[in-house]
Amino acid sequence: MPLNLEAAAINVLEMTAYFQGKWTVDDYLDQFRDLIYDSGYTDPKTVAVKFRQGLDCWISTALTGITYRRPSDMDPEAWFRLAVRMDQNCAADWLGIHAANAGRISLLYSIATRKSSHDGQVDLQSVTIQHSIQLMKLACKSKSNL
Repeated sequence: MPLNLEAAAINVLEMTAYFQGKWTVDDYLDQFRDLIYDSGYTDPKTVAVKFRQGLDCWISTALTGITYRRPSDMDPEAWFRLAVRMDQNCAADWLGIHAANAGRISLLYSIATRKSSHDGQVDLQSVTIQHSIQLMKLACKSKSNL
């Protein structure tokens, strides 16, 4: 392995700007595994800590709060599996929230339409924005309860 590849991988892993971003945990994990391999890091605790540090804030916070059946810091593979499962559960929850609230959106629209026919004024955009905020709050609440 070229020395500069190892140094570049270590530099990326040591930067505070290296994080999951908009990637799924699976995609982040693929990139992370490549960086770990290229860096030559072999200490399992270092690998687990670096992995958790780069995760999205909500997943990292949820993982930090685990006390029951918490994986060992010496078992990065267990941390990888747990983070992937949390991300997949969150995606499923998010889809479930949207599906459950599809009827609410229709109801809000019909209420807004009826209201506008009575007084001639309704701000449908504000109704939609308020509903979106409610959805985001529900999603964040379910994420923090994982």
